[in-house]
Amino acid sequence: MIDVGANVGDSVAIVRMFSEIPILCVEGEPRFFQLLAENTKSLPDIELEHTFLGADGDHVCAIHPEGGNAQVLLGPAPGRARICTLSQSLARHSRFATAKLLKLDAEGFDCKILATECALLRSNKPVLFFEYYPHHCQLAGQEPLLVLSALYEIGYSTLLIYQNIGRYLMTLNLNQIGSLEDLHYFLVDSRGFCDVAAFHSEDEDIAAAVRKAEYANRTEKSSAST
Repeated sequence: MIDVGANVGDSVAIVRMFSEIPILCVEGEPRFFQLLAENTKSLPDIELEHTFLGADGDHVCAIHPEGGNAQVLLGPAPGRARICTLSQSLARHSRFATAKLLKLDAEGFDCKILATECALLRSNKPVLFFEYYPHHCQLAGQEPLLVLSALYEIGYSTLLIYQNIGRYLMTLNLNQIGSLEDLHYFLVDSRGFCDVAAFHSEDEDIAAAVRKAEYANRTEKSSAST
């Protein structure tokens, strides 16, 4: 697993409750990275990378930590913070070059990172879990709808959509252009975001199993409340 925007290690802690898979944690904000290193030092098979991720040629102009997040602003010249592409980071952590799970929570850079790594995604076909936040994506210089089209072109087929509170919302196919546009412009108008799990066409059985599990979980919660 690759965890981009690992923050202080909360996602790692959840994954470690269920699996011992190797995890590469990528985090650029200095204070978050310090806490990440402290929180994961006793966990097995964790590698850390202190950098932000973006596109080739990006430069960090400023970092604005707010609550538990850090908004990155780009500028024309290199700043103090390190930023590179995912492929450049993986060159330093070669065993993760074929990781089959890529989670991103990069404060608007999620779609930019995916757009930059189409060749990697085409080759490895990882399951993707990322934040779809049109307003922040555009601030980072990426049109998010184009990224959904790019995923479709390289073989991704199924999206499981989650509300920003983590609740499963719906399943969409990447060939459902009208429905994707409806979701996109709803988020644009509300300046909201959702989380997206994206599955390659070769992994449609996994997508179906996850959807089934979400409905089973919903049924259990409904039964418990009655």
